[in-house]
Order: sequence, then structure tokens, then C-alpha cells
Amino acid sequence: MSHSPLAVLAAAAAIALAAARPAHQEAGVVHLPIVRTPRQSTSVAKRAAAGTHAAIGLGDFFDVTYSVLVNVGPVLTPLVLDTGSSDLWVISDACTNCTDGEVPLFPAADLKYAGLDVALKYGDSSTRTHANGPIGTSSMGVAGLELESQYLAAINDTDTTIAATGAVGIFGLGFPISSVVFADVFKQRFVTCPDCRAVAATTAPNLRRNHVRTRRPFPELSSLFAAASTQLAARTPGIPSLGDLLSLVPSAAPFMPRAVNEKMLAEPLIAVTLQRETIDPGGNVGMLSLGGFPASVDRDKLTWVDVRGYTAVQAGLPETVQDVDTYPLAWEIPLDDVYLDGKLLPRTNLTSTSISITALVDTGSSLVRGPSDVIEMVTRLITSPNSNMADPPQETYDCTPHTLAFRIGGQLFPVDPRDLVAQATPDVVGVSDADAARVGCSLNLAVTDTPEEGNGFLFTWSLGVPFLKSVLAAFYYGNVTHPELDRPRIGLLSTVPQNADSRLTEAISAAGASDGNLPALSQSAPTTTYVPIGTGVAGVPLAATSIGNSFSRPPKHSTAGSPPTRRIALSAVILAMLAFLAALFALR
Repeated sequence: MSHSPLAVLAAAAAIALAAARPAHQEAGVVHLPIVRTPRQSTSVAKRAAAGTHAAIGLGDFFDVTYSVLVNVGPVLTPLVLDTGSSDLWVISDACTNCTDGEVPLFPAADLKYAGLDVALKYGDSSTRTHANGPIGTSSMGVAGLELESQYLAAINDTDTTIAATGAVGIFGLGFPISSVVFADVFKQRFVTCPDCRAVAATTAPNLRRNHVRTRRPFPELSSLFAAASTQLAARTPGIPSLGDLLSLVPSAAPFMPRAVNEKMLAEPLIAVTLQRETIDPGGNVGMLSLGGFPASVDRDKLTWVDVRGYTAVQAGLPETVQDVDTYPLAWEIPLDDVYLDGKLLPRTNLTSTSISITALVDTGSSLVRGPSDVIEMVTRLITSPNSNMADPPQETYDCTPHTLAFRIGGQLFPVDPRDLVAQATPDVVGVSDADAARVGCSLNLAVTDTPEEGNGFLFTWSLGVPFLKSVLAAFYYGNVTHPELDRPRIGLLSTVPQNADSRLTEAISAAGASDGNLPALSQSAPTTTYVPIGTGVAGVPLAATSIGNSFSRPPKHSTAGSPPTRRIALSAVILAMLAFLAALFALR
């Protein structure tokens, strides 16, 4: 496996980074470290009786990707937190030249092989990458929650550069039907007739993960279920039913749906806040809460909207499957309108009027993505307001504050102006030379492909890290086997302060008065939660601001105390971020 020089630089930058914030406990909330602890019982039922509420802090790679420490088998290792995925995969020690050895790998010998192998394909024809390996089971634990016999993919061959972010895999938090591992286990257990297995083998799911020029399809399951024709069904009695699929949830679903199904959590939800480590470090505390909210949060302030339901045909199921009207496939919610600096933007003309406008809420995406006509309009209004409409808009501008906002559930949710921008050029932010300053920043925006009926997911927008740094987001699973009894939904609480514009202006001025560069930090995933400096909007815990220029690095693989943080030269940061973003596009 080979890497480009920029990818190598990204990896080197990730290694060079790292700073300590001590553990914290809040009254009435159990904040547990992710450490290997003696199991009180291997019985899921006994563990479920307690109805746990736990939390853990998040690592942050330059506000591009966020990670959480997870016990997979005997190791404690960081995985990317990804609400846009449903699968769990981790690089194993059988993978050569996959990482630099800075983080523990999953021991391949600990995998109980299920007789299955997965080949995950990412990107498009110009950025094709892969992650291959055996499927099996092992124990897994997150913030004190543990499950035995959790299905996962132990990757032994990959050319992705995920290790450059300080993580060694993906912790998918999505729904079972969208999981490739779950679908493969389902095929193995229930597709018994030879003809059906032949069909299954030729319709392996394609996992192009919402690349900027692609749309992520989901596993095609239609061919695996009873055919619409009763005559065909009579000829192929080995074809399974939807009931067979749902019966696998307790044993083969992704980790969070399994935990929810077994009632291991006090409430069937997770809550996420993301910290800011660039531009103006601080903001919300980076934290994953399982089964509830931080004690200080006023949960009545959240706006709740139902997750999009896909019909049987849209979900890749046969038309004859009518157990419920719709199925949840992704954390995708209705989107009312989009605003820029308080002005309503026209709706896209690209999406069919038969497809409702929705947005995927995705912690695993580094950008806000949308339809090309709207994204181009936003970019032009910010970077090239006086340009000829026939010319493409500029890609850079002088970093002045702008607010992109989304109306969801009747409420406006702005993207903090500090999170809409990224430094594009070193040494020129806020400088007195206007021409030089004009290339200082770019926008954290990209386009998605237009959704089409019968061609994968139907979301028009993808609200990634820039949006999620501006909110507390709660992901309510509901009933994962019978969604008609308790629909999944998302709750949002805006945390953007009133003075966000002035904070960005101050950060730009400070950069101009210094060396023309904005702060850029990387934070390793901690073993506990962070200590907040206080609370902000509706009681959401606030993170500490910048903590200095350098800190010593702990011994390799140490899990004692809290992880280090290190600031590095911004020119290297920019190159590393550009390299990683290129790799990220290939991955997603």
C-alpha cells in the first residue's frame, strides 16, 4: 500500500499532536471512563435492568473528524464517531503498513470468525479506496456499556488514510438495515436456496459514502426477500422474510441498536456535542452521552423532528413487504428552508418535486453539503458578490462573518460563522494587505449529487461537522425492530452565542496582529469526559479555550489520565488538513 506525500504529512501531523483536561462527574449523571473493567455479568438482561446513562469525551482532528475510545476485544482504541454509517470496522494487527503504530490495533486472533468477508468500497472512479477483511464477533464496550458477540469487520487490507486522523476504524451509529455487516450476516443465515445465494453474491452492497460527487447507496435487500410473484415464491421456499431480518437485531445489529433493543440505556437515545479546535477554540464540550443528556441541559428547549421513513421499495425491500408503512434508514430529517445572513434562499431546482427536501445529520462528514445550485449561490454571495454571474465564484475570501442557517421543525438553526470558514492560505488572515487577505479563508461547503428515486438515499443536504458544532444533537432510536410503535427522531438545540460574529472578527484581527494564521489544534480521544468551564445556551456544557503552545506527550498507548494536545505550525496544519480532506472525500 502506498500513500501520497501529503497523506504521509497528514499522518505525521496527527502523530505530532496532542493536552490534558481532567476527568469530571456531574451530579445525577454517570460519567464513566472507557477503560477495560471486570465484567459484572455477561448477561445482557442483567446489564439492561440498570438502564444506564453514561458519557465520554471526544477526540478532535482539526475539526475535521471526531473520535471516541472504544473497547474492541482486549484493546482500547479510538474510532471515528459516525452517525452517517451503520457499520463497525476496525483495523486489525493483520493489516501491514496500515498505521504508524501510535494507536492500538484490534488483535486478529481475538475475532471469532463468522465465515464471512467484507469488501468495503469508497469514493468514485477517481478516488477509489477500499477496506477489506473478515467479519466476526468480539466483545465491545463504550463508556461502560458492554456487549458480547458484537459483529464487526476486522480490516486487514486498506488504502484509506483514516489512521492519519489518530483513529483506526469507524463506529457507525446508524440503523440496522443500512449496515453491510448486518446484511451479510442476514444472507448467510437465511438465504438458503442456491439461486438466491447466486443473486445475493451479484448484488453485494456498494458503499460509496456520500463523496462530494457521489451519493451513498444502501445495501440492496430486495432480491433476498420473498418475491412478489407467488409462483416464484413457491419455487424458492428458501427466500427469507422481513421477520427473519428483524429477528437478527438482538444478535447481529450494530452496537447502539442492539443496546437500545436490549433496553441497556435509560432512554433509547444518544446526545452529541462537538468541540471547536480551530479558528476560535472552545464552544461546546466534545461529548457523547448515552441514554440521556448532560444534567445541566434543559431538554425542554430541544426541537424534535421525525426521521425520514423510506417505503419498502425505497428501502430496497419488495413491494409485498407491508409490515410497516416506512422504515428508518439514516439519521435524515425534513428541512424547511435555508437562509444566508437572514435572507431566504431559493429552493433547489435540481431535486424532483416528488422528493421532499431532507438533510442527513452526519458526525462523520467534515463539511456542509448541498445541491450544487444553492451551494454555488451561497459561495457567490459570500466570496464574489459583485462578480459576473457567468463566471464561477471565487473559492476564497477575506474571512468576514456570514451566517448560513437551516429552518428545521419551524426553528432556525444557524451555523456558527466561526465554523462556516476554514483557513485556506497561510500567513495572510487579517493582514493589512487587502489583496493578500482576500485569499485567507474558504467555506466549509461542498455539493452533493441530486437524489433520485430508486437510486440510494434521498437526502438533498448533509449537515456535517460545521453544523453539529453549532448544536446539541440528540438521536432518538425509538423501537428499532418495530418503528411504527416508537418512531426515531432527532432533537436539536442551537448553541450559537449572540456574539458569534464579533468572536470571528476578533479572531481574524488577532491573527492579523500576529502571524496571519488562525489557531489549529488536534485533541486525542480522552478516557473520560472533559471538565466544562461553565454552561452556555440551555445549559449545554462549554469547553475550555486554547490551552497553550505545547505539552509533553505521554508514553505510547498510555491510557492513564487525559490525553495531550499540541499546537503545530499552521502551514503544516493546512497541508495536513488538505491532505486529509482529500483522503476523507475518498473515504466518504
